[in-house]
Amino acid sequence: HMQEPLSEPLIRVEEPQQEIITLKEASDKAGTSGYYQYRTIAFFCLKRMVYGFFLMGFPYFFKIPDFECSATGEAPWTPCKADADGCKLHIRPVAGSPQNLVTEFGLYCDDAEVPAYAESLFMFANMVGILFISPIADIVGRKFTLILCICLVIAGLSLGTLSMNIYVFLVFFSVIGMGFGPYVPTTYLYLNEFCGENLRQRGSAYMNFVRTLGQLVVGGLSALINDNWRIFFLGYVATPFAVSLPLMAKWLYESPKLLISHKKFDEAKEVVQKIAKDNKKVLPAFKFEEEIAFEKKA
Repeated sequence: HMQEPLSEPLIRVEEPQQEIITLKEASDKAGTSGYYQYRTIAFFCLKRMVYGFFLMGFPYFFKIPDFECSATGEAPWTPCKADADGCKLHIRPVAGSPQNLVTEFGLYCDDAEVPAYAESLFMFANMVGILFISPIADIVGRKFTLILCICLVIAGLSLGTLSMNIYVFLVFFSVIGMGFGPYVPTTYLYLNEFCGENLRQRGSAYMNFVRTLGQLVVGGLSALINDNWRIFFLGYVATPFAVSLPLMAKWLYESPKLLISHKKFDEAKEVVQKIAKDNKKVLPAFKFEEEIAFEKKA
């Protein structure tokens, strides 16, 4: 009889027991003031600086030029003001005036109030964005909302430069405002969930500081801004945001707190593991469970 080969004994490999922990415990183990947090703060700071730069550009691309008037529309042209008397004559910006919104779209005399309306419309669009876009952060996600806001800003800036009249421009100017409005509070929400208390406070201070720095930089570049408002929109504001968009999609993680609230425990665990890897921390085997995901029962 042929001897049947002996079957090899089965070796049972026991998986390491996974500890059930809360999100706070997992976050503390992964690090709340490490490389990932500082990288995120630096990323937000650069965008806040560009935002401050953009806001302080308003006086330049709405700057009122010097005017010259003529009774007949022909020479001689004499210096004048765009007031009640000057607007009764043939009036035009003097030669060599900056190519800004006022000179290009004729925002003087009958349309002299349009720049003020434009700034008010921008701030109103900010509020609309905060009211209707910010809640998306709790429904879809923080990361999605931040990317959506930047896409709105890039679209508004890019399409705004193609405007053939002031009314088309105002539409896209509002889109920019709708993007910037919810972006700022969502960044603070993001920091609150990913950073420890001390770093959270410092991160907010850093972002406010660089926004002021961006506003100061505008003064040094005022001559360049005065040359062409389209260069300001595309070159100085839209381009930095467009370059940062793929980096944002790659580097930012979704909030584990939001994922757990949506019962996506495995995805939340994966995010915590990525943060630990970025911060060079070693995590024990763990898992989240709904009953104690946020707070252990006494």
